[in-house]
Amino acid sequence: MAGICLAVIAVAHPAYGASPRSPELLKQDLSRLLAMPFANDMVGAKDAPVIAWVENRGGARNVLVSQNGKSPKLLTHYTRDDGILLWDLALSRNGRIAAYVENGDPEYPDGAPPNAGLQNNLPKQNVHVVLPSGQDVIAGQGHSPAFSPDGKMLAFSEGGTLFQGRVAVKAAVVLKTVGSIEALKWSADGTRLLFSLRRGTHSLIGLFTLSGAGNGKLEFIDPAFAHDVLPEF
Repeated sequence: MAGICLAVIAVAHPAYGASPRSPELLKQDLSRLLAMPFANDMVGAKDAPVIAWVENRGGARNVLVSQNGKSPKLLTHYTRDDGILLWDLALSRNGRIAAYVENGDPEYPDGAPPNAGLQNNLPKQNVHVVLPSGQDVIAGQGHSPAFSPDGKMLAFSEGGTLFQGRVAVKAAVVLKTVGSIEALKWSADGTRLLFSLRRGTHSLIGLFTLSGAGNGKLEFIDPAFAHDVLPEF
C-alpha cells in the first residue's frame, strides 16, 4: 500500500522543472495504478499442497487456486467492478472443493448486506461451493463455511441459525438458538461442531452433536470469561 501511495504522489506532483502533465494523462495514470491486482483472504488445504485466495483486479473480485506451486486458475468468473466482496474462503482438506461468501461485510457478518450497486432488490449474502467439476452451487445464505474432515459435508451459520448439508446441495437448518454463531470447527470424526456463540454482553462455546434424525444435541462448555471465543478441538 505504501508503494501505491508513493506512486500516486509522484504522478500528482511532477519533479521540479518537468513539464506538467495534462489532467487526462494524470487520470489515465491513476486509473492504471488503481487497477493493479492485489490478493487477500489466503487459505491452504490441510492435507494437500493447495492454496486459494481472493484477487481484486480492476475492481472485479475472483477466487483463484494454485496446486503444487503451479500457475493459478480461476474458480470464479466475475467481471464487474460492482463493490461486492468475496470473503470467508475455505478449502476442503484435500483442496478439491472450495467455499466462499459473496456479498456482506466481514466486520458485520450478520448485518444487512451492503447494496453497493443501488439495486432495487437488496442483494443476498450467499455461501457458494465450487465443486471439482467447476460447478458453483449456492448452499444458502450466511457465513463462516467449514468443511467436514472427509470433505463431504459443509456447515455455516447466519445469526443463531446453524446450517449443515452435503456439499453439492442446499444446506438444511439443524439448529436455531439465541445469539450469533461464529468460528465453526468440526470434530475429527465429523460428528460434532464446535463454535463461539456471541450474545451481546457475553460469549459461550457451544458443542453441537449432529444426528441423522435431525434432533442433534446442543451443549455448552463451562464459561471461563465474559467472552469465550476461538474454540479448537
